[in-house]
Amino acid sequence: MPNPRDYQEDLAYIHHAGFTQFITNACPGLLQILKSARIEKGLLVDLACGSGIWACAAQRAGFDVLGIDPSPAMIRLARGIAPRAQFRRGSLYHAKLPRCCAITCIGEGFTYFNPAKPNPTLFQLFRRLAAALAPGGILIFDLIVTGTPPLDKRNWSAGRDWAVLYDTREFPSSQLLVREMTTFRKLGARYRRGHEAHHVRIFRPAEVARALRHARFTFRTVRKFGKMKLYPRRLAFICKKP
Repeated sequence: MPNPRDYQEDLAYIHHAGFTQFITNACPGLLQILKSARIEKGLLVDLACGSGIWACAAQRAGFDVLGIDPSPAMIRLARGIAPRAQFRRGSLYHAKLPRCCAITCIGEGFTYFNPAKPNPTLFQLFRRLAAALAPGGILIFDLIVTGTPPLDKRNWSAGRDWAVLYDTREFPSSQLLVREMTTFRKLGARYRRGHEAHHVRIFRPAEVARALRHARFTFRTVRKFGKMKLYPRRLAFICKKP
């Protein structure tokens, strides 16, 4: 699971305030994928639900939604954004999953890991997700994958009451990405400073494909959700349980 210290209160707020364009624009495409699979109602489990934007869109479209995220701050935001959905703090890799018609993990959720507590393998993860899905159920997720261009980057972003400086370093030989982020959030007349370091795994598409086949999924890959293109070096998997 992501480090329990990832996405603390200030970074969760900043992410919701300034970095939700992708998931907002991806929602129509995600709904179309489900509709094409003839899944338009039932329980949808949203892993790495973040601040609840996709959960809200899915619930409005007719789904019952259970959102799971390891960040308490994200769960608090999500309950405000989608009050009719259910949310639970938990590990993406270990949380108990109810029987459902669809599972989503949008925004590279499966790539996060805690260096002090390694995740189960993709084989174990996909077998567990397949066991929770009803026959014909759909799994949709996206990952950072190996390849080019390099993802090293140093930049900053700012809003009315926040700013974030980030330094992203890729270690190709280790299939690892490290994001160092310094946050500034205005509280009253002062700014509170914080820092987070996120460790992110990078996957070879072939290793993901092997694990999906081992779990008996059929699947296809896409580089966009509807009209919303994925960011560079991201690949999405649309998977179906027989």
